[in-house]
Order: sequence, then structure tokens, then C-alpha cells
Amino acid sequence: VLTQDDDAEAEVAEEAAAPWKWSALIGATYVDGNTEEASVNASLAVRRETEEERTQLSASYYYSESKKVRSDNKTAVKGRHDWLLPGSKWFWFADLGWDYDSFKGWDHRLNGHIGPGYHLVEKDDYFLDVLAGIGFVKEWGSDNDDWRPEALIGFDGAWQITEKQSLEFDAFYYPDLDDTGEFRSTASAAWKVLLDEEMNMSLALGVEWEHESKVDPGTRKNDTRVILGLQFDW
Repeated sequence: VLTQDDDAEAEVAEEAAAPWKWSALIGATYVDGNTEEASVNASLAVRRETEEERTQLSASYYYSESKKVRSDNKTAVKGRHDWLLPGSKWFWFADLGWDYDSFKGWDHRLNGHIGPGYHLVEKDDYFLDVLAGIGFVKEWGSDNDDWRPEALIGFDGAWQITEKQSLEFDAFYYPDLDDTGEFRSTASAAWKVLLDEEMNMSLALGVEWEHESKVDPGTRKNDTRVILGLQFDW
């Protein structure tokens, strides 16, 4: 007969046994002909999930130059923790992100949010979560460097298309609560196809997009990156 202590010990053992799943992606190009171009993108991500919680952390770096003139130089670090409610489609989340971009109107940006989420679709090969929250954004090196309140509305999901192909995607809208009508928004999609099962090596192709409605003079409102590289999972 299992006692409450036995159940508690089993839950602790299950959480301790839940593995951290890592992935690393790297892509690079170099052309030395009529034009000299070089680019590199690299990212490292880790994820862990139990019945009661889910943690996701990632760090990315992007750099490119043409004719020895830089055209991209960005670092992004972000994390999110979800408090899952077993037996319920609802959950709570908190996220935090830091960005550095030498081609934005700001040098560094910090943002964080907290709020509820809902498992809209839960299938073996497909899931879709919707989230809504409230938080803050803070920029350094811009004309608007105050701590500003902002909301978050969006979704993220994944689709296991076939045994060797998968797709991950998300889109978020961040309205500025201190300056009505201003906002920023992001969206991304990443397709992956397994090339070598023994090495867990995949070809990864992704696109990332960001829009800021209010930017410093001389700064673009839209920013799009296409990412191609090899991804290793373990």
C-alpha cells in the first residue's frame, strides 16, 4: 500500500529524473569573390519539463558583414518558466529577456512578463499554447530609456510533421501601456529535418521577425533574419 510519503517521494524522484534536453545550432557562410561576405549565427537552448513545471532557456548570436562592413551584430538571451496545473489546460508563466543590438536605436533591452497561459491544442504530434500577461521593458542607449509597462499577448506551438521533420513557431504582440498606440511585435518559425539519427544532427531553417512602431530617427521599424545551420540535440 502506498502512503502519502511514498507518493511524495515518487514525485520528487520523477522530477529529479526528468532530463534537461539540450540543442545547439551553428551556421556560417563565407564568400570571397566579386564581393567578400561573411556571416555566422549560433544558438544554445535547454529545456526541461515535468508534470508540474516547464523551463526553457536560450542564447543566440548573429553576426554578418559585407566588404568588411558589419551589417548585423546581435545577442539575445531569454528564458521562460511555466507552472503547469496537472489535469487543467491552464498554467502560469514568467519570462525574462535581454537583447544587445548594435544596429537598433537602443544598445541593450531588458523585458519581462508574468501571466496566465492556456493549452489550446494538446495532441501527440501538435500543441498550441496561448498566453497573456503584463510586464515591463527597459532600454539603454535610446531616446526613450524609462522603465515602461507593457502587456503581452501571443501564442507558441510545435508540430511533428513526420518522424524526421518538425516545425516550431510563435508570435507575440507587446502593446506599450505607457504610450497608447505604440507597440512591438515578434514572430518566428523554425523547420528542422533529421539528417543523421546516430548523431542527432538536423538541418535547421528559420526566420525571425520583429517590428517596433516607435524607433529613434534613422532606425528601421522592421528587422528580419533568415537562419540556416546544423542543429545537434542531446
